[in-house]
Amino acid sequence: QGSRLFLDIGTNGEIFLTGKEQSYCCSTAAGPAFEGSALHQGMRAADGAIYKVNLIEDKVKCETVGGTPAKGICGSGIIDALAVLLETGIMDRFGGIETDFVLAEERSELPAVAITQKDIREVQMAKAAVSAGCKTLLAEAGLDLDDLSEIGIAGAFGNGICIESGIAIGLLPKTDPGRFRSLGNAAGLGASMMLLSEPCRKKAEDIAASAKHVELATLTSFQSRYIEEMNF
Repeated sequence: QGSRLFLDIGTNGEIFLTGKEQSYCCSTAAGPAFEGSALHQGMRAADGAIYKVNLIEDKVKCETVGGTPAKGICGSGIIDALAVLLETGIMDRFGGIETDFVLAEERSELPAVAITQKDIREVQMAKAAVSAGCKTLLAEAGLDLDDLSEIGIAGAFGNGICIESGIAIGLLPKTDPGRFRSLGNAAGLGASMMLLSEPCRKKAEDIAASAKHVELATLTSFQSRYIEEMNF
């Protein structure tokens, strides 16, 4: 069935790869940008959060959670927004913009919602860490993207992200979007299975014991990839 790559993206990015004969795992310090924190007007995916940004007939269109006036932007929204800025040339491949980009104009008592240069830098560091982690694990296993039969994305952020936008900005591996699968709250489900089933707990322990942990901080190759992946 081929090898599989699994990503759980949040403040930390947990990555697991099933290789030919050996499984590999690592963790990257992605930072809080994907959870709406560390951004100028970042917020969790609550009412008023911009969670989707599209380019329709050369106009930027935003959708908010609950359909209410925009109060800020959450993780999936910032990924979409940067993909649009990159596509339109408003942001260059180094992540530079000339001025803050307004996604939602000021209305009544709510201030305008904008993306700042600092917001972009926060996402750059986060997406570079995840992307470099994926490439490092593949290199450790002697695999490339064509060897993967599936790429699973877990967590609330994984459920909400637009795969095409994630690929466009270099957060997700550049491959056919159809190869990705949303796994939902895999951590919560796995924990429940371990607590309720002894065979499941034994299987999880065996998988953990047999997997090779790759300590990214000790690898110069990861540092080089991290710098390379900063660009869009």
